[in-house]
Amino acid sequence: MLHLVYSPKWFYGEAILIDLVSVFVLALVAFFSLRYYKIKKNENYLYLAISFGILALSFIFKILMNFSINYNEVETRQVGLMVLTYQTVESSDILFFLGFLLYRILTLVGLYVLYSLYHKQTKQNHFLIVSLLVALAYFSYSSYYVFHTVSFILLILILIQYLTNYVDKKHFSTILMTISFVTIAFSQILFILIGFNPEIYVAAELTQLIGYIGILTTFLTVLKSGYKKNKN
Repeated sequence: MLHLVYSPKWFYGEAILIDLVSVFVLALVAFFSLRYYKIKKNENYLYLAISFGILALSFIFKILMNFSINYNEVETRQVGLMVLTYQTVESSDILFFLGFLLYRILTLVGLYVLYSLYHKQTKQNHFLIVSLLVALAYFSYSSYYVFHTVSFILLILILIQYLTNYVDKKHFSTILMTISFVTIAFSQILFILIGFNPEIYVAAELTQLIGYIGILTTFLTVLKSGYKKNKN
């Protein structure tokens, strides 16, 4: 059975727990974005809800990577004059490979949707770019570094937009989002560096989670501020 695992063995359980928290955090961001969209009727919040919803789903498939399907198989073997029939338990990596691929596809698509929030594209361009991202995710199936490098590039493009918005509007929430995306982008660098030391994976997972929590904190701050304004 083939195992493609990049975290230290002692961190397996903790990695799953962190990913579960990431799913919860991203799902909350998607929920609050959708809620804000219904209030403000601003399509930007709908894009945010879709992108973070896709990212939450990607982590679900990442969690599935940690499990494999076992199935029973009856084997027959000739031993001298006797024929032995016995049952063995084989391991299938189908669930692992499916989660591995869908995690990458959904992550790249989710980041692209977030990028599209600020750089509107035609439907044809959306189809073309998403198709290229799917192809890239598939062909980076055995290339860990390509996936995280492209994720880093998308995050930098998103980050540039937030920096531009902060320069123009000077909103506190914008700088919080900027810091959060800097943190997530930095986590991708750490993921790339684990070839030097697998222990770096721990720092990468925690850094990425901190970035997503920062985004959730920003949304809660904006919602709280909006509630106070409406109350007044």
